[in-house]
Amino acid sequence: MDKNKHMNIHLSEITYKNKKYILAQNFYIDRYEGKTTFRATAYDECGNKCIVVWNPTYAYELACLLASEESHSHPDTNLMADIKAEMDANNYPYSIEEENACEWDKPYKVMGAN
Repeated sequence: MDKNKHMNIHLSEITYKNKKYILAQNFYIDRYEGKTTFRATAYDECGNKCIVVWNPTYAYELACLLASEESHSHPDTNLMADIKAEMDANNYPYSIEEENACEWDKPYKVMGAN
């Protein structure tokens, strides 16, 4: 796993399936088998250690794809135009900042919790 970018979202508690979890660290990007997720260690109400997982939003994935394409020495201008058109049509932000990466108050899952 490549945990190479630490997040600095300031949440201390998250609720998932009506259970509260206390976050023990800042979020980090986890890339595994071509899939990107955001993760953080947390503890449930009984003190059990677990991992909270968030999936990136589609808007964030588009913004990252656009930023990546723009960084190429020979970017695909047709692809860039298509991405920009979709982002504009849906009013998505042109931002790869962490606050736009996920729906932070809605984790995808919690692993290791009972």
